[in-house]
Amino acid sequence: MNKYNSILIEANDNVVTALWDIKKGETLIAMGLEDEIIAKMDIAKGHKAAIKEISKDTEVIKYGKMIGIALFDIGVGDLVHAHNLRSNRGKELREEEEYA
Repeated sequence: MNKYNSILIEANDNVVTALWDIKKGETLIAMGLEDEIIAKMDIAKGHKAAIKEISKDTEVIKYGKMIGIALFDIGVGDLVHAHNLRSNRGKELREEEEYA
C-alpha cells in the first residue's frame, strides 16, 4: 500500500496539495489520482502541484473552485505558486475597496 504524499480535494481539481515536502522526481500519490505524476521540481509542504496541463490564462481549480488564473503554461508535475498563478485570494476585499 502506498502512503499518500498529497491530497486531491475534489475530483475536478487540476492541482493537488503536498502533505509534506516532495522532492523532484518523486511520484505524487493521492487518493483519487489515477495517473502516475512525477514532480518536476521540489514541492514544499502545503504547496500545489499541477496534475493536468494548465494553459496560460486558464483557471486553476482547487476545492472544486477557481483559485486563480495561470500566468504561464503549467505542465503536469510543476509547482503552482505565486510565480505562475494570479490568485483570487482577497479578490472580494479588493472589489469592495474599489466601490467604497
